[in-house]
Amino acid sequence: EDGFSIERWNGSSYVQIATVGSNVTTYTNTGLAYNSQYSYRVAAFNSAGSSGYSNTASATTAQLTAPVAPSGLQTTSVSSTSVALSWTDNATNEDNYEVRRSTDGGVSWSTLTASLPANSTTYSDNSVSAGNTYHYQVFATNAGGSTGSNTISVSTPAASNDITIASIGTNAVSDKNTWQAQFTVTIVDGSNAPVSGANVTGAFSDGYSGSATLTTDGNGQCTFNSPFIHKKNSNVTLTVTNVTHGTLSWDQVQQSASVGKP
Repeated sequence: EDGFSIERWNGSSYVQIATVGSNVTTYTNTGLAYNSQYSYRVAAFNSAGSSGYSNTASATTAQLTAPVAPSGLQTTSVSSTSVALSWTDNATNEDNYEVRRSTDGGVSWSTLTASLPANSTTYSDNSVSAGNTYHYQVFATNAGGSTGSNTISVSTPAASNDITIASIGTNAVSDKNTWQAQFTVTIVDGSNAPVSGANVTGAFSDGYSGSATLTTDGNGQCTFNSPFIHKKNSNVTLTVTNVTHGTLSWDQVQQSASVGKP
């Protein structure tokens, strides 16, 4: 013989799925469905044609089992607006990971995500709010079922009445021999939410001296612009010296930022 033709029953007829060389006596059919029966037959062939078929052999693939449960579910960080989770991936046959959360002490559960890919070990829940307690559990899933990790309880910190300077963004605009320094200040509260209506006082120094008080918009931002100054002045600094609000208190931490001429 020159080789062997291997055929598999497809429900209505035998179809060739592979050929192997002369004297080969084994073949492994991979990529099959779980818990399914397959039937095979083999024929030898050479340049003159094919032999008759062998006896038929049938086998049933193993039933898919649920993956091994993840373990060691824990938090890696907790804030008033976010809970970061991690766990150990113990499974080798999971399709996805599913994260569930309870807001009533574990009585009822909702699914935060059911589509984390296989081998995932982290997830961040950014839908929490300040001063609440949440329970979490992670499940490894496949078509054979799902298995759950340990359950943990997480309490987010209460929102602070303080407001703080989250950032000072910088930009520089050129116009021939002059340039303008721009500083965008962002104010947030204890839940890291933008604060509108905050009065921000900033003082310029280095290439330009002056001060101004601006009010933050709905994004918690206001932008300080220096006048256009000669390019012999190489940089400008803004220091936020005061922040006031009708109901919130500033944490009194001043911040500065500098920008160079373009």
